[in-house]
Amino acid sequence: MRIAPKKLPSSHSSVTNLVIFPQLVMAVLLVSLALCRSSEAQTVTVLHTFTGTGGDGYNPFAPVVVAPDGRLYGTTYSGGDLSCTLGGGGGCGTVFEETLSHGKWTYSTIHEFTGVKDGCCQSSTLTLDSAGRLYGVTVGGSFGKIFRLTRGAKGKPWHFEILYSFKDKSDGEYPLTPLFIDKAGALYGITPMGSLSKCPNGCGAVFQIVPPAKQGGKWTEHTLYQFNGGSDGGTPDTMIMESKGVIYGTTNYEGAVNGECPSGCGVVFRLAPNQNHTYSYSVIFTFGGNPDGNPYGSLFEDASGALFGLAFKTNNEPQEVFKLTPPKTKTGEWTRAIVSTPPKGIGYMTPGAKGLLYGVLVGDQDIDAGNLFKLTPQKGSSYKFKQLVNFNNGPDRNPNAVTVGPGVLYGTLSGGSTDGGMVIEVR
Repeated sequence: MRIAPKKLPSSHSSVTNLVIFPQLVMAVLLVSLALCRSSEAQTVTVLHTFTGTGGDGYNPFAPVVVAPDGRLYGTTYSGGDLSCTLGGGGGCGTVFEETLSHGKWTYSTIHEFTGVKDGCCQSSTLTLDSAGRLYGVTVGGSFGKIFRLTRGAKGKPWHFEILYSFKDKSDGEYPLTPLFIDKAGALYGITPMGSLSKCPNGCGAVFQIVPPAKQGGKWTEHTLYQFNGGSDGGTPDTMIMESKGVIYGTTNYEGAVNGECPSGCGVVFRLAPNQNHTYSYSVIFTFGGNPDGNPYGSLFEDASGALFGLAFKTNNEPQEVFKLTPPKTKTGEWTRAIVSTPPKGIGYMTPGAKGLLYGVLVGDQDIDAGNLFKLTPQKGSSYKFKQLVNFNNGPDRNPNAVTVGPGVLYGTLSGGSTDGGMVIEVR
């Protein structure tokens, strides 16, 4: 997921853009006194308000991940170690944890990025493995890094390690999240740039990072596919991996080039593993630019194997939620249907139970506004849009992403009383 970072407030500190809020104590007190508010029968509870000071993060652009034990994990773009100025000041970001105990949530910062050695400033959606370890990516100091966090023994801090640093060659540069893990512990992901191709900054790649055979060894990178910037697409933006190891994804550009899409309208691709450890690449849908433009932001699969995603529309129309249905025969084609055209400003979508889809609108009324919505499947192929929470009329503004938990939704915002973001719960 990539959302343009909000500029940090100016500061009178000697550190560039250090976040200091004279009214912070009063603002936090007001939030504490009024933690909950309702919108259309939905109750919003603020779990944490980010301040950017004292090791706290700032700007949680990515969604949180929910662990099996109910803990929440996430990242912030800035905040944390304020001596790190690689991202322009105000800290290089954090990894945080929210723990629920006896009905009360407790927030803790489990890693503060320092810049060159461990990276900086990435809106990273974390991936959780079966052992409870966290994986993510950063930028800064190189062409991108993949990291892992392992919980320490009781009373000891989490252990942070870099698994791989990208080199801007065939491996690509600036990896995106989420990463995917197979049964052998290998990691899979995409880079929107780099690799060897005709694009000015490289057209991107799909990669695999394989763990070492012996403990303490190096992880090995394999480039599964390098985008050429032609009919195969270029600049991959989203990726998923299904249970049999088949990878699906979208590219922002290339594919069909026309007057409406001078850089190409993008494609949906499929990368399938072969028996000899190679992969076969195919384009399953090419966007044409009329009426739909470039895909972006979200991609997921339902129980039937259909793919859902987001695409811009031409002529300044609302974005579309599209559905791709797989062919019934090996030689058949995937079929596309537009299932919903919600109001402008869709920033992120994710699936829920019973075919429900959830998402956020960003800036639907102004740059710092937005709402949380639900799409309910109807007869046929359409979905009904319903606004769940309106963030246009309060301090908790600018939603970035939503995560589905057991009977609850969790969200991250860029607004809030400190303007540094919040983690919220919606019931």
